[in-house]
Amino acid sequence: MIDETVDYCLFNIRDCHFLWCGARKGEPLEEGGVPIYIADYGFHTAVYLQVSAFASNSDPKAQTIAKRYADAQMLEIGWGDREFYMVMGGFENFELSTGIKAFFMPTPSVMQIVPIYDEVPVYLGDIDWLKLELSENSLDAIIKQLMTGMKNSDSIAPSRYGSGHFYDGNGKYTFINTCNHFMSRALRAGGIASSPILSNHSTPLLWELSKRYGGGTIPR
Repeated sequence: MIDETVDYCLFNIRDCHFLWCGARKGEPLEEGGVPIYIADYGFHTAVYLQVSAFASNSDPKAQTIAKRYADAQMLEIGWGDREFYMVMGGFENFELSTGIKAFFMPTPSVMQIVPIYDEVPVYLGDIDWLKLELSENSLDAIIKQLMTGMKNSDSIAPSRYGSGHFYDGNGKYTFINTCNHFMSRALRAGGIASSPILSNHSTPLLWELSKRYGGGTIPR
């Protein structure tokens, strides 16, 4: 018998299950568990996790990050194309040539970590977000996967906002390895069902999580 935790593909047009191709069945969420938040910035996804969870993680990079931002409540984690993320600063300064290069050519990646001192829903304001409550084991696995996205814990530049930093990223950014694919893999590492197909874009990624688990403001 095939293990229920392996990747599977249901093809049922009536239920649109074919869109969930490759998603894991996922572990049930833990009511009253540790909260995480996933935010949709429009094409880009970021995740918000408690600093204390990094401090207790066995990954040395996570422990260093926890010490660096020990006075914060939560951390915003984002991963993406280095030039688009650091130089352009997002879609408000979008240049077509840079966007095309980031999407179609393998380009260097970077991770941004920003300490959050407010409650996450207050901090996000009008940005769409989703809240999940996880077991400590699930959260631990997600953080370990997130840490694979940075080469080391040495910062290379201040963050675009807040008092955080950019870090050298592991892996190349391509149209099949975007910030949303990166976040989807991290969630799957923690037992959360997230389809690689729907993670091509931030909105369907959060839509799927909302359909499977509820727990947030998606869709508004």
